[in-house]
This record gives sequence, C-alpha cells and structure tokens, in this order.
Amino acid sequence: MTRTLENIQTPLLHLLVWSAVTEFLFLRIFLRLGPVLPIQEPLLPLYRSIETLGLAAINVAFLAACVLLITAALRLAMRPRARPAAAMLLLATAANAGLGPLVGLVPGTAATIFQSSVSLAAIITLFTTSQATSGRLLIGFVAAADGLAWLQVASQGATSLGLPLPTTTLPILAAEAMALAAAIALPWSFRMRPGWRLAALGAACSLALLLGLLARPWIISTVAMWTVTFSLGLPGALYALGLGTAIAALPLLWQEGGHRGIAARGLLLCALAGLKLDYSYFALLALGGVTLLCLPQAMSQPEQRPATLAHNPETHAVRTATANA
Repeated sequence: MTRTLENIQTPLLHLLVWSAVTEFLFLRIFLRLGPVLPIQEPLLPLYRSIETLGLAAINVAFLAACVLLITAALRLAMRPRARPAAAMLLLATAANAGLGPLVGLVPGTAATIFQSSVSLAAIITLFTTSQATSGRLLIGFVAAADGLAWLQVASQGATSLGLPLPTTTLPILAAEAMALAAAIALPWSFRMRPGWRLAALGAACSLALLLGLLARPWIISTVAMWTVTFSLGLPGALYALGLGTAIAALPLLWQEGGHRGIAARGLLLCALAGLKLDYSYFALLALGGVTLLCLPQAMSQPEQRPATLAHNPETHAVRTATANA
C-alpha cells in the first residue's frame, strides 16, 4: 500500500509543481502586464492562448493538489502517531476544496472561518508530528507564516460575521516576517554552501530588487501584491536578502533528491501560494507545501512494536544452532 501511494505521489508532485509554475508565469505575471503589452491584432490570439493555458494550469494544479494531499493523508494514517495529522489534513483538504458549503457541513457565511481554522490545525499537527532534524527551523518558519496568514483570514471572517474583534494587519505582517526568516535561514537550516555561480545569481537578484525598491517602489509593491500578496511593509533590505538567499540555495536543495529534494518542492509550492490563503487554490498549494516539508520525516517514524516477538520456528532453529556452535 505504501509503495503504491509513493508511486502515485511522484507523478502527481511533478504535475502539481509544473502546473503551478505555469499558472504563476502566465496568469500572475504575463497577464498582469496587460497595460504595458503591445495591443496589436496579430498578437491577440497569442495572448488568448496564454490565458487559456494559464486557466488550464490552475485547474490542473487545483486537482493535483487535492489528490496529492489525500494520498499524503493516507500515508500518514498508516502510522499510529500520525493519525491525528492525517485526519486534520483530510478535513482541511475537503474544506479548502469547497466541500463544506456543498454538503451543508458549514454554512456559506462561516466557511471562511472553518477553512482557515482547520488549515491552521492541520499544519500544527503536521509540524508536531514531524521529527525533522535538518531543516526543522525553516519548517517552523514556513508553518508559522502560513498559520499567521490563516489567522488573519479567520479574524477577517469573524469580523464580517459581526463579532467584536479588532481590525489589524499585524498577523499578515508577522507572516511576511516569518516567510522572510524562512528564506534567509534556508542555506543554514539544510547546511548548504552554494557555489559561486548560484551565489552570484542570488546577489544579482538581491541588488536588482533593492534598486527597484529605491527607483520604482510602487511598481515593485504592486507586483509583490499581485503575485505573492506581500505588502513590503518591512525594510526593503530584508526582502532583497531573502530573495537572494532563496535563489542561491533552492536550486542546490532541489538537485539533492530524496527528502531534501521533496523539501525544495514544498518550499516552492509555499512560495507560489503566497499569503492570500482565503482563496482555495492558494490554500491548497500552501497545505501541499507544508505537507511535503513534514511528510518524509513523519513517515520515517518507527512503527510501534510489541515487547516480545512472535515465535518463528526457523528463527528459533537458527538461534539454537548458533548457540550450540
């Protein structure tokens, strides 16, 4: 059963990552450049084709994320200590897939609070189930960033229902700080030392972002809000450092394969999700990313074994022969 689920997850993961990247480039980057793109009749079919591909990619990514999360929950359910995380992950997947209002589980007005609450509970149980040694600090930062973003969503939903809660943007700003901390801590958490080419690429991207923030801050802020829902309310140097560090370290982690390669893909999904987690698609990407970060360690926990082994005649004969020799 475990091997079958692993065989299903591998192509699903590739499909999810590349469809999410396609959606990001075509819908959140290219089509957002509409006001500055040349409006000429021969180019319009190209623009429509890119939009169609982007819409197809977002639907494929949505479905792939749902199936991947279900298979991950099934794998977790095979371990006794991970069964609470499996249950919460299934519930969060169903809630963010829109099944709550559909089956009458949650009224439409309370669906946002329900989705954010169960998603927050899911990542808490995933993180506590995980027994990571390398990268645990980074996983904590990522989980905190998404958790604070869902806390902001729940607070806004409660306010819309008339509950007397103070309106504040502190959780989402703290989520940005946690996301930056995760990006900056990436090479240290996984004990990586990028080569000079990746280091130079990261430094160039940091410098470009810093110069953009100084020269055209409103353009950079608009792009950041459109793509990953970052307000850029913290010092610009932190965003430049986080971007450069992530670009220098993530490709190296990606190439290592195994659990570390899966962690790299999880980090990419969390980055693509951003912090606008009141949208089901982004919430599923974030859940998928945190699950990929925590799942390999959670699945490596030893099974609970009985205190005494069952009698095996062959084993007993071998032990007797060895003792007599």
